[in-house]
Amino acid sequence: VAAFCHSMPVSGSFSRSALNLASHAKSGASSLIAAGFVLLTLLYFTSLLYHLPKPALAAMIVLAVTNLIDLSALRHAWQAGRDDGIAAALTVVATLAFAPNIQNGILTGITFSLGAFIYRRMSPRMVQLGIHPDGALRDAGHHGLPALHPEIAALRFDATLFFANISFFEDAILKLERENPDLKQILVVASGINHVDASAVEMLRRLSRRLRECGITLSFSSAKRQVMEVIERTGLAAEIGRENFFGSERLALEELFRRLGGEGA
Repeated sequence: VAAFCHSMPVSGSFSRSALNLASHAKSGASSLIAAGFVLLTLLYFTSLLYHLPKPALAAMIVLAVTNLIDLSALRHAWQAGRDDGIAAALTVVATLAFAPNIQNGILTGITFSLGAFIYRRMSPRMVQLGIHPDGALRDAGHHGLPALHPEIAALRFDATLFFANISFFEDAILKLERENPDLKQILVVASGINHVDASAVEMLRRLSRRLRECGITLSFSSAKRQVMEVIERTGLAAEIGRENFFGSERLALEELFRRLGGEGA
């Protein structure tokens, strides 16, 4: 209709959508009915509504929009994760600050979320493991577990290993080496690694050589099929040694303790 009448293109407004929601509208017919009443008002009731104060109209819109504010959703977002909570709160504040250009508030929230996502991927969770009383390898710091052995250390990396976090991974391994001069075996539990890229492969190749020069063997356990396929294709398995890849944590510990001449885990 707007095209045939040479008028400005129109669409449903945010406030009208809020009014429809508050009125429990169920179908698109509500927009047609609203448009019909607007047309009747413009044709026959403009003179009666012309002097209606704008604050009164604003109050109607504010009353409808307030129903869209869900503070419990903000609380749940904060409980799920601080990044989510901050993103939600920042979006609300930015939307109010940039009003009526609400798209700027939404873009602010999206930008923060993307930045937080990238930062978390650059510094993922990597924990040192110890043997739990149930026999499994678990977070030593969280459960208060002692070290595996003066010559054996185990780490778990809970993220995709790619160019953005390879330096974090490498630094953690080298720090472990520096802090444990008697170390002979480092086991990486790779169950949390879903993918490795070319940069990660080169880093592992370089790291394995450096550790080998220091008399330390780098081993992996529980690596997923897609990860092992990349390791095999790139020749990294041969570089590190296929005997240093294990299907499970139990098999890895038994072999590493056997190499040291001690008792199995």
